[in-house]
Amino acid sequence: MFDYFPLHRLIFSVIILKLAAGFNPCNVDDSICMPLEDFEENCTCLLLSDGPINVTDDLYMFMTGYPIHMSYIKQTELQPLFRKKLDVRIPSSRFYEDTFDFPERLFQSMDIEENMAFFEADSSKIENVVNYLIENGLIRTKALSTKENRWCLEGECNAFVFETGIINRTQGIYSYTADLLEIIEYRGRSIVAVSNVSGKLSIPKVQQYECHNRCKVFYWNENSMCKKQCELRVKFDQIAMTSEMKRNFDFFIQSSTILNFRNKYKKYLS
Repeated sequence: MFDYFPLHRLIFSVIILKLAAGFNPCNVDDSICMPLEDFEENCTCLLLSDGPINVTDDLYMFMTGYPIHMSYIKQTELQPLFRKKLDVRIPSSRFYEDTFDFPERLFQSMDIEENMAFFEADSSKIENVVNYLIENGLIRTKALSTKENRWCLEGECNAFVFETGIINRTQGIYSYTADLLEIIEYRGRSIVAVSNVSGKLSIPKVQQYECHNRCKVFYWNENSMCKKQCELRVKFDQIAMTSEMKRNFDFFIQSSTILNFRNKYKKYLS
């Protein structure tokens, strides 16, 4: 049988703390304010979850090895309105904290990519910012990447979208993508919260792992016979088994999109 772990432990194991390679929204809008953990070159504004940092003579920020005195970095505290609206709009963690058994070996048949970002920008440059998010793969679903009006209106966005990709029936590859995008405007400034998780699942590999585990207690001819019987059973139960795998995989992708974002930026959301 498979080895199992609670879903919430597995979700946090794929969290990516740094931004996607090459992604730097400060190149699009030089007034962007970034959290300290995401701060990049060319950024000049620090987004804070609470009060300002006390700047002293010996307080520096090091970027690519070079010290920058904190007096050159603007500090902006997150607006209470942004915090309140984000916590309401982003789906609650309690909807995704299910701990159903999830096979550890399933991860060996997965290809997962995750990206997220959180920053404040000039409202007049939001269209350029969204295009930049799409170009850099932080928004991947067709519904959001084509900028359908049902999700974004008058400079604000409120979307949690997920969709199935094209299934490669020859190789048995199933793909699924989830996008979270929140943009809230207030007095000429906009907060941007984005999280994307994309995954591919190899169904034949999962089936092979199941037969391997079921038959590993047998040796030689008995092992070979067990695997043949298992393969026949898998083919017979393929529709039901595949449907369950897909449901679990879909829920895992959706959960990762929400829980990992809330975990990384929790001090800005509560």
